[in-house]
Amino acid sequence: QKEIISFIPEIIDDNGNKIVVPELQALLRKDSDFTVPIIDALSYLNLKEDLMEDVRNTLLKGLKSSNIDDLPVVMRFLLQSVTSENAEDIVRRIRENLDF
Repeated sequence: QKEIISFIPEIIDDNGNKIVVPELQALLRKDSDFTVPIIDALSYLNLKEDLMEDVRNTLLKGLKSSNIDDLPVVMRFLLQSVTSENAEDIVRRIRENLDF
């Protein structure tokens, strides 16, 4: 399944994002073993802001239960997806959801 997920960006076009992204988010919530391949796939998709916001929210909500080995990938995706409008909010939410 991980290999299939990695091919998603090559298979679907931008019109398929609205169908595929919610399915990837559901899989992410269901099985954390797929975190890295899902984030890798999502990073290659051209997501509109509303879908990107949904993905960020899913990742932020799952941050507390994320595997420590997956955190660098999750954090990189979150920080690379911020805009000047939401940067302060995203950083605040990261801080709230990380327990060190």
